Amino acid sequence: MKLSDVHGVGTTPLIADTIGGALNGAAERWGDRDALVAGHQQLRYSYRELRDEADRAARVLIALGVQRGDPVGIWSGNRAEWMVTQYAAQKCARGSGCVTESPRPRRNFASFVAARSRHTNTRGTSGLPTNSQ
Repeated sequence: MKLSDVHGVGTTPLIADTIGGALNGAAERWGDRDALVAGHQQLRYSYRELRDEADRAARVLIALGVQRGDPVGIWSGNRAEWMVTQYAAQKCARGSGCVTESPRPRRNFASFVAARSRHTNTRGTSGLPTNSQ
């Protein structure tokens, strides 16, 4: 993967890291601090727990056939699993884009989004294991 080395005005250099790498670094730096609180689900993840859940979900996505560079569509409402799945998709399909799809679409909207974004992997967050199940 070629990292960008050009940015706009300013002297602060770009961070040469991936989204998954940033989560790994946050887990090392802030381990047991809260990273995600989903009050409506009564769930709380530390940075370490969020990293571990994302790693586990990434293994599930890989087992389902997601490969590096594959665009991944995520069909989810406002849930903790959405964030876990976003990180998981970035970890297993680096270089790809995540396409978040509304769980309340109009008829045929999912097909429209899939065609426009050219992704072939759509995953509902309820199908991925988390520590809440």
